[in-house]
Formats: sequence, C-alpha cells, structure tokens
Amino acid sequence: MDDKKSFVVYTEWRPAIEKLTNEERGKLFLAMLNYADTGELSNLSPVADIVFTLIKSTLDRDAEKWENTRKKRAEAGKKGGRPKSENNDEKAKKANDFCEKQTKTKKAVNVNVNGNVNVNDNVNVNVSESDNNKTPSKHKYGEFKHVLLSDDQYSSLIRDFGESKTREYIKRVDEYCEQYGKSYKNYSLTIRKWISKDGEKNGNNTDYGTSKTNAPQYGELI
Repeated sequence: MDDKKSFVVYTEWRPAIEKLTNEERGKLFLAMLNYADTGELSNLSPVADIVFTLIKSTLDRDAEKWENTRKKRAEAGKKGGRPKSENNDEKAKKANDFCEKQTKTKKAVNVNVNGNVNVNDNVNVNVSESDNNKTPSKHKYGEFKHVLLSDDQYSSLIRDFGESKTREYIKRVDEYCEQYGKSYKNYSLTIRKWISKDGEKNGNNTDYGTSKTNAPQYGELI
C-alpha cells in the first residue's frame, strides 16, 4: 500500500480472533502484515478468512484516510507550507487585538501631591513629604482618656520631669478637660506649660510640681 508501513490494531477485533486456534491466529496476523505492506491476500482457513474479511475493511478504510492526508500535505508543501484556515486567521486577529488592548492598559496614572495628574507608561506615585513626617499615632492617658500623647512625647515628658510628675500633670489636665469640657491641640505642650506655670509660682523651685495651685487658673494657656 504505497509508502504506508503500519496499520492500527483495534480491540474490537478480539472477540472474533479469540474463536481461532493459535495456529490460525498466527497466520491471520501474518496475513494482516502482508496485506498492509503489499496489498496482497493470503491463503487462510475458512474461519480465519471470515475474520480477515472483517479486518480487511477496516485496514482499507484506514489506508484511504492516510492516503488523503498524505495528498493534502503534499499539496500544501508545493504551495510553500500548510494552508491557513479561516479559524487560524481569526485567532491571529483576536491575538493582535488583545495585545493592543494590553498596550493601552499599560498607560498608568502618575499622581503628584500638588494635585497634578499625568499619564505615563509606568506607574509612579510622587509624594513630596517623607514617610518619616507622617503624624505618629497617639495613645489616650488619664482616667477619662482626654490626654493624647505619642510615645515620643510621653518619653520626653518623663525624661524632662520624671515619671511621677508626668503622671501627676496628666491626671490634672485629664480631670480639667472632663470637668470643663476643654480639649487641647497639643497635650504635651499643655502639660509642659502647666508645669512651667507652677514652677514660676514657686520661684522655679525644683519641687514646683507640688504646688496646690488650681489648674483652672491656667487652663486657657493652650
């Protein structure tokens, strides 16, 4: 059969082949090889010949299909390659459209703090202020939680005035805010000025924190 040097064996042949003797099976197989290679028929027993007749129709069908495929490939080779199908053209068009959309989406927004918006090929966010300049988080102090201090502010007060005095003035400012509905923008500065005011009233004595001065007298300092 021309250049075809192989054939497919199907499991659907098994029931018929199992009815043959081992000798008939061997001759049947050789007959299949001979027919697939040369197209010539072999002498078989009547039963084996019936089985071969069933198999031969399948071999002929496969050989015809293979020949058609071979001819198409030969024609395509003469034209310089495999013929392009409409489906391939459509897929190529869709792929190009997708690439164009991706290129467009790469345009990103460049945002400046000044309010200017520019479109660039890359995403850039320019911030004029450093991350280190961000407002630190503050914690609530005092029984009524009115005094707001950052960790640095609290540590600075303790370093300058000691923990006992710092806690005392936190308590006094907190109670004053609770009693008079007062609030301050900078509680650290308020505490420092209250302590300073007490120091002035006590002649800058190092123990000025023990003054009995009423906080409401200087509550409006800040």
